[in-house]
Amino acid sequence: MTRQQEAVMAAAMTAVKKSIAGAAASGRRSEAPALSPAIEPNHKELENLNDLRNELLIERLDLVSSLEDAKKANISNKEHIDRPELTWNYSIYINSRENILEYLKPHHRLKVIGVVGYEGTLLPTWMGDSSLNNLGTVRISKTYSCLNLPPLGQLTNLKYLFLEEMHGLKHLDISFCGRNEIHFPKLEKLHLEKMSGLQEWLGDHHCALPSLRELTIKHCPALLQLIHEVPSPTKLVIEASPYFAGLTYFPKLQSLQVKTTDDWIWRSLVAISLLPSLTLSGLTRAGLPFEIGMIGLTKLEDQIARASRAMDS
Repeated sequence: MTRQQEAVMAAAMTAVKKSIAGAAASGRRSEAPALSPAIEPNHKELENLNDLRNELLIERLDLVSSLEDAKKANISNKEHIDRPELTWNYSIYINSRENILEYLKPHHRLKVIGVVGYEGTLLPTWMGDSSLNNLGTVRISKTYSCLNLPPLGQLTNLKYLFLEEMHGLKHLDISFCGRNEIHFPKLEKLHLEKMSGLQEWLGDHHCALPSLRELTIKHCPALLQLIHEVPSPTKLVIEASPYFAGLTYFPKLQSLQVKTTDDWIWRSLVAISLLPSLTLSGLTRAGLPFEIGMIGLTKLEDQIARASRAMDS
């Protein structure tokens, strides 16, 4: 059995299991055709499984080097699949992977998509295609070599965006906002985690993320600047570089959670001065800076003092 055949068999078996599991959970009979163990698998096994429903997990795409096999998987015709996940086992081998993901575009009614372990440097533009008007959740993780983000801001119903372990991504700017008049119109939660190469997030008022309520930035040790205007979040969680420039003003912020061993948080007094909720961890300073007593932070000062004493003890 060739590597391509092994990959397609794994994908087809996973697809059938997912569909059967979904059918069992919903109490209905699965419409997925059974795979005969006597059939030697090839790309046609997945190509013709168009009655699969709900979730589809395609594994070991790193074993598929032929663009023809990627095309014949026929993902766009699996119209009952609304939550596909495409996964690679990251390896050092280079082939035509840059284009494989381009040919795995799902149909336009999908609701959730996950891309895990993709080895290319560029994500396909279809991931930001405005025709995906039901797409509510995007998760991209372990794409270590990826240098860009597609124009995700053009996804009109995107509510949740999770970016994890994209170590090659050094800069976020307005290019991922797209060209629509309103960018990320419904995005409520943006989660960035383990982005070891991310140094700055630059942007302006043209991409203000008007519906964003929760912004999480965790384990981003190289992050120096966050100057993208995001006026709407009510909750912010951040772990950044010790050399982080500090926070700008978030007018609607209600809750701030910060983990830092550096004093940059005290350079953010304007951003935290009116907060009703502040959680600090990792502090090396037990006392409060002189400046905090100059702006009337009575309630907030008590919270910070308790947090500092707790970390000191």
